[in-house]
Amino acid sequence: MKEVTSLLFLQNVMLICSWSLDDVCDADDIKCKNPQILTPGEITYGQCYRHAALRRLLKVSFLTCLKECMKTSTCSNVSYRRDWKMCDINGNINSEMELVQEHGCFSSNISSWSKKLVACATQSCAEGYRCAVKGEEITCEIAWNRLRKMLIHVGENLDTSNTELCGQFIGPAVSGQVIITPCNTLPKGHLVKLTSVNTVPTVFHLTEVEVYGVE
Repeated sequence: MKEVTSLLFLQNVMLICSWSLDDVCDADDIKCKNPQILTPGEITYGQCYRHAALRRLLKVSFLTCLKECMKTSTCSNVSYRRDWKMCDINGNINSEMELVQEHGCFSSNISSWSKKLVACATQSCAEGYRCAVKGEEITCEIAWNRLRKMLIHVGENLDTSNTELCGQFIGPAVSGQVIITPCNTLPKGHLVKLTSVNTVPTVFHLTEVEVYGVE
């Protein structure tokens, strides 16, 4: 009787630990399929948030997407497009942020995942920073900056000297903000150039850009 009880217990343990993320990971991505945690978080398929991204990462796995969210201050959710391997690190979700139906996209609240995914998950960092492990020390490093000033030029090539200034945005921007910049004139061209103007050169992230012209 003891042997039967032990066997049943062993089967239950194996069942708990044998889950994987096959449906959201690439076939050859073993680490993504089998992260070192006991249970997965909640995943919503076919729906993603718009106008919520703090950062956008390209060519990363779903597991990396989750880890980066957990490291990044104020990240509460990820939206992941598997076909593009594109990860949106989303800030705090509010009523202004749109949850849309999108084939091939899925989202997940980071609070539903185990903090064991990253070693520095319990580290508290200021807004715009992410935790990082440096040897035996856990620190905070810059993850993203608010857009403070942006110039919009229109022309036939990317050389600013050959383009016309359409308008500008004076920030700082806030999370999820939709920036609308009408042109002061009617410049001609098939290229639109966005230039971030800051005291320190940094990459800025825009979730979407839409351009409307007149004939």
